[in-house]
Amino acid sequence: MIGLIIYLVRLPFPLPPWIILVFGALALIGSNLISYSSARAECLGIDLGKPTLASKGTRTSVMILCAWGSLLWPKIPILALLYLAIHPNAVVVRRLVRAFEVSQP
Repeated sequence: MIGLIIYLVRLPFPLPPWIILVFGALALIGSNLISYSSARAECLGIDLGKPTLASKGTRTSVMILCAWGSLLWPKIPILALLYLAIHPNAVVVRRLVRAFEVSQP
């Protein structure tokens, strides 16, 4: 993920580097929170429902596909960064809401 961020910051891109760094930080945070929230919910006995597309395999596949796609279009890894910054964090928020609902009497 850090390599992806460095790659995008070094490209001549219409986005300022600080925006890419913010999305990179969100992607790193979301990736860590997905794993943590899954383990914590399992420990507390909370059913998270069906699996999401925010799993480690999906996140890795997105990065690999965009890395290969960069051979054809060098700026395509921004799509991977946007996905990794938005989707895992949205899943974590949904899991927090679900855990809150389950904990209420």
